Amino acid sequence: MDIRVAEHPSIWVATQVFRGRRAERRADRCADRRADRCEERTDAVKTPDGTDVVMAPGSTGAVAASRRTDAVAMHGRTDAEATSDGTKQTALKTRMSGSFLRDMKASYTYIRSNKGLMAAMILHCIYMGGQNGANAIYYPFLETVLKVGPESFGVAVSLYQGANLAAGFLLARFGDTLRRQPATRFIIPTAMVWISYSLNRSVPVVLTVGMIEGLTLSFLSNLFMTRIQEEAPTEMTGRVWGLATSIVSASEVVGILFAGAIAGRFGPPVAYCTLGVMVPLLALISNAINKTRGVPVSENQ
Repeated sequence: MDIRVAEHPSIWVATQVFRGRRAERRADRCADRRADRCEERTDAVKTPDGTDVVMAPGSTGAVAASRRTDAVAMHGRTDAEATSDGTKQTALKTRMSGSFLRDMKASYTYIRSNKGLMAAMILHCIYMGGQNGANAIYYPFLETVLKVGPESFGVAVSLYQGANLAAGFLLARFGDTLRRQPATRFIIPTAMVWISYSLNRSVPVVLTVGMIEGLTLSFLSNLFMTRIQEEAPTEMTGRVWGLATSIVSASEVVGILFAGAIAGRFGPPVAYCTLGVMVPLLALISNAINKTRGVPVSENQ
């Protein structure tokens, strides 16, 4: 050690600090060089799904390429499976849609080929359109014309449903006799009830004659259902019944809109009188047309 440095302790301390810092910088540089050499020996593979495959020092490029190929193949299989599932679902939906359309077409073809069933369905549409139109304006009729409230309406509904129930027992007992009657034999009494609504203002009479509607509705609906079940082929009974029901439901909507429009414009009595004239008239016209075509209409629906 230089004597002059030893004589000045502050200089000696500064020299030691400088030497220590130089040693630290030398160690940092060595560590950086070692880290660079390690990074040069490593190899990372980025797979398509975002996963890094890091190769250990000493691994070859062939292994890295193999792992990259495996990752791509796995990702490709996943895409293929997803595409396959989507294709299967699309194919299934297409088959279901095509099957539904074929079923409806077959049902329509059968109904059209069965002239008697076609005539019965048209007649049933006429009746059900009028009946649902009459039901839709019944409460406004009670409230605005007869000046009664929900109590009388509840009694009327109870009598109507009771008549439906009684019709079921009558069908069970006299079904064969009732089914041989023409449908107009049940439609005309119902039309007379509708006309009586437009003329009568007695609440007890209105509630009593309303039971005729409940009877005829049950008679005609059950006889029509029975005819479809007996005549349609066993393998397509449900499809034929579903299509026929859809057509009848559409006629019910038309009847409700028609009766509602007449009642809103001219009042419920005029609407009932219109239904009482139009429904039997359309039924008679339908029967006449079917007779000219040679379609048997003597039996009920």
